[in-house]
Amino acid sequence: MIIRISKSQYLTGLQCPKALWYYRHRPDLMPDIPATKQHMFDTGHEVGILAQGYFNNGIEITDKYNQIDQAIDSTEKAVAAGYSAIFEATACSDDGAYSRIDILKKVGSSGQWDLIEVKMSTSVKDYHYDDMTLQRYTFEQAGYDVRKAGILQIIQIAVGCP
Repeated sequence: MIIRISKSQYLTGLQCPKALWYYRHRPDLMPDIPATKQHMFDTGHEVGILAQGYFNNGIEITDKYNQIDQAIDSTEKAVAAGYSAIFEATACSDDGAYSRIDILKKVGSSGQWDLIEVKMSTSVKDYHYDDMTLQRYTFEQAGYDVRKAGILQIIQIAVGCP
């Protein structure tokens, strides 16, 4: 049996192997998500929705995060239906790596795809490269002809009044 690992688990393991072990084997010992981190997750979701508005003929894969096989199937159906942009597209490699890419964008009629990860950040961080590397690997191993993978950076500008 192949054990699956998500992109977030992979990144956690790169930063702290012990944290990944606890997540996989003793989730009961994991601390609750702090409110500040939950706010960051919520903001990231909102930024993703904002980014979707830049792409035409798109569809969102709405299967829950833990419904991996269903999300993969929904992604494959969206590809077969001819959508040129698939939001939260999901793929899994034969060795168990799986991920959801913010935007899977078809390149014309070439049969190739671009992977676009949306980040709200003032700069590209080192871990973004690890993030994109696993996503590209996963989608290529799942049979997608990936032309390029990149980050759509959305910068939040705060305007204050004296």
